[in-house]
Amino acid sequence: MAKLIGTAPNQVPTNADLGTMAYLDYDAIIAPLGTYTTSGLYSYWDVSSGDSYSGLGNTLFDLAGNQNLTNSGDIPDVRGYVNAKYFSQSAGNYPYWTASNRNYGLGNVSIEMWAFTTGSTGDDYLCNFYSGTTTGQSRAFRINPILGFVGNGSSDQDQGSIATLTSNQWYQIVFTLSGYTNLVVYVNGVAVGSFTKSLNDGGGGGVNIGNTYWYGVNHANVWKGGWAISRFYTKTLSSGEVSANWDGTKKRFGL
Repeated sequence: MAKLIGTAPNQVPTNADLGTMAYLDYDAIIAPLGTYTTSGLYSYWDVSSGDSYSGLGNTLFDLAGNQNLTNSGDIPDVRGYVNAKYFSQSAGNYPYWTASNRNYGLGNVSIEMWAFTTGSTGDDYLCNFYSGTTTGQSRAFRINPILGFVGNGSSDQDQGSIATLTSNQWYQIVFTLSGYTNLVVYVNGVAVGSFTKSLNDGGGGGVNIGNTYWYGVNHANVWKGGWAISRFYTKTLSSGEVSANWDGTKKRFGL
């Protein structure tokens, strides 16, 4: 049986691996960046792309050309290899990437993340795309390791216990929002929940990946795991488009 280099987030090919061709799955090691839906794609940040991140520094460039992110936290710790590189936030090193842009606060949007959790408990926020700072103006993922959606409010805005994720395993996590009210959450290309929310438009827009807007440098609430890809769409992706992104990218992570 082939050894799937890359299925575990911290597994890297050793010299012995590289010298034993019979045990390598080259699809997992040297898979291309993949294919994905381009219609409505406003921002695309990818740790494995040299055009998005050079491996050093505090700027994460937008492959769609619209909005670069700036690291406001600790020095980025890049792990993985070839096309399965990622920012590690599991060993007390917590970079978080931010920008202000009105589009991130719109009501018909889709956010796609490729990430894994270490299984830490607590308020671990993977990302937050928000239109303001008051009730119902956030769109955040919280995983601990139960996947939840946070609108920064009561049960009318938040949605807990959507799915339980296995620690140290890669996932594609997507939410689509229509009109600030219709929320659909997908895991690995499959819808795991559809909900009616009462979110609202705060008139602004911003993003924070790896932390929350509210807590800034507070390490108690940062994401404890790793993430490799973030795609932001200024439209509500269809289930077919979400599935196409999953099929077009999963091989990079040995899935």
